[in-house]
Amino acid sequence: MVAATLALWIRGHHARDGVWYTTASTRYGVHNYRGQILLWRLSVAPTATAMAWASPAKLRAGLVWDSTPDTWYEQFRNHPMGITPAEVFDAPAGGAGAGILDRRVLGFRHVRNDAWYPRAQLQHGYPTAQSSALYVPLWAIAMVAAAWPAMRVIGGLCKSRRRRGGLCAECGYDLRATPAQCPECGHAAAAY
Repeated sequence: MVAATLALWIRGHHARDGVWYTTASTRYGVHNYRGQILLWRLSVAPTATAMAWASPAKLRAGLVWDSTPDTWYEQFRNHPMGITPAEVFDAPAGGAGAGILDRRVLGFRHVRNDAWYPRAQLQHGYPTAQSSALYVPLWAIAMVAAAWPAMRVIGGLCKSRRRRGGLCAECGYDLRATPAQCPECGHAAAAY
């Protein structure tokens, strides 16, 4: 899992990969780009001929794979909207009203707005009634993925240290008087 996260991180610095799921009223997306995963929900689905973000992928009902290399954005470098690859996910949550939310903490971000969409969403606007997005940095995913193997390694090292010290590998009870079986937890010496 950690290796897959590293591969996503490397890939995300050269291309934006994503999956869209579109229904008649809502559009959901999961995207990898620039060291983060974006989970996105838009409440009004666009027309079937609209471009997904500023990418060659066309929207349609159901699942759509959307992969765009950074080189594809070169055509927009002098565009009035000024879309660059680095700005794909990082548009501010503009607009007005009480429904706006744009919080950032340690690379995490939560955006909710009645009119927000990333700057690179579409060149000519996006007919959304509500948008919400959660950004999750890949470093956080890597840490969660590495936690279980790390606990297994640490647990194995602790058991090994206990066995070498003449203690029960499971509970740490001193086995000098009863080396065949632990009187505390009942584990037999054969289980060590």
